[in-house]
Amino acid sequence: MKMATGVGVGKPDPILAAGILTNEAAVYDDEGDIQRAEALYRRALALYAGITDPALVDDVAREASAVQGNLGLVLSRSGRGDEGIRLLETAIAEDLARRIPGARRLAFVTGGHNLQKTRAPEVAAAILEMVGC
Repeated sequence: MKMATGVGVGKPDPILAAGILTNEAAVYDDEGDIQRAEALYRRALALYAGITDPALVDDVAREASAVQGNLGLVLSRSGRGDEGIRLLETAIAEDLARRIPGARRLAFVTGGHNLQKTRAPEVAAAILEMVGC
C-alpha cells in the first residue's frame, strides 16, 4: 500500500491510524470481544472514508473492503447475520469489481443469494452486455 506523503510532524495520518485500529480490532475479535472489535472496525472505516487523495484512493478502497469484510464477519458472529452478510457480500463484490478491468458492480435491493433465478432478466441482460451480445 502506498504511504501518505507530505504529512507533517504531529499531523495525524489517517491511513496509519486506520491500520492500527484494524489490527487492534482483529486482536479483540480473536479474544472474543466482538463489541469492541465492531467499534474499532467502524472507526477504521470512517477514517478510510475520509481519504480522498487521488493517489491513494485505490489502495484505500482495497483496505476498506478488507475491513468491511472483517466487520461483516464480526456482525454475523454477534447475531446480526443479515447485516453481516450484506457487508461481506458488498466487500467481496467491490473488491472483485476493482480487480477485473472494465468490470462494474450490479446491486439489487432484493433478490437474495440466487440472483440468477430471482433477478434472471437483469442478470442475463448484464451478462449479454458484458460479452458484447
